[in-house]
Amino acid sequence: MTHPRPTPSSSLAGPAWATLVALVLTVMLGTPRLAWAEGRASASGTGAAGHSKTAPPRKDRIVGVLDVRVSNLSQAVAEQFEQRLEDQLELQLGSVDAWFAPRKQMQQRLAASTKWSPGCQSGPCLAEVRVQTGAELVLVVYLDAVGSSYRYVITMLRTDTGAVVSQLSDTCAVCTLEEALSDATIKASGLVNEAPDDLGSPLGAGERLEQELIAPLRARAARGPRRLRQGALVLAGLAVLAAGVGGYWASSDDDRLARPTLGAAAGLAGGALLGFGLSFTID
Repeated sequence: MTHPRPTPSSSLAGPAWATLVALVLTVMLGTPRLAWAEGRASASGTGAAGHSKTAPPRKDRIVGVLDVRVSNLSQAVAEQFEQRLEDQLELQLGSVDAWFAPRKQMQQRLAASTKWSPGCQSGPCLAEVRVQTGAELVLVVYLDAVGSSYRYVITMLRTDTGAVVSQLSDTCAVCTLEEALSDATIKASGLVNEAPDDLGSPLGAGERLEQELIAPLRARAARGPRRLRQGALVLAGLAVLAAGVGGYWASSDDDRLARPTLGAAAGLAGGALLGFGLSFTID
């Protein structure tokens, strides 16, 4: 009794579909999502029953507000200023490839850390801010009132090195509170807008010294032996040429021309050997 041979379609259908399903699941589950994006998606609520929300687009930079300090103004004014500032920054950063992290959200993520304490805004503290929040840039804002005059200082820091990216300080003399808050908010927004896309390599002081001062000196010193070798090669070539000419005159029994030519060849050869020796000694 003969058995029917399976057709190609029946024998490959199972593995082919399994491979396709596995590929789709890998693409869907392997796509990275930023923690801030997930937080925003959950905080904004769900849609209609049975419908999943579209995931927000991936963004490449997180900018956060690390601290907002207000002096000689009421708590209500301080909260109003912070809210206006964050609303403006969120609106602005929403149009570019960046996420905005409000101060309270930053503080919540830092609360469990043993390597950071409130008020610390430099060095290892900022490195811990980057670890806990993922923020590449943070803002520290200070607003002070003296009568009808208002002074504010806005500082942008990079969290990997603690270096100041930019800072702005200004005074609004004889202003209303509304004018002062509006002016400070606009200036903070402008500072964020002018932040460079590429912050460059996080070099320390020693690395900057190596890059800016020592490396050029080394390159200049390396050119010295190279030039000596080049000069020695030229002398060696001239020595060979002179020896050839001197040999020609010697074979012609013209000692009057052969002797000085061969002497010059010997001198050039000695200079070439000296140049090669010095180049390797310096190198």
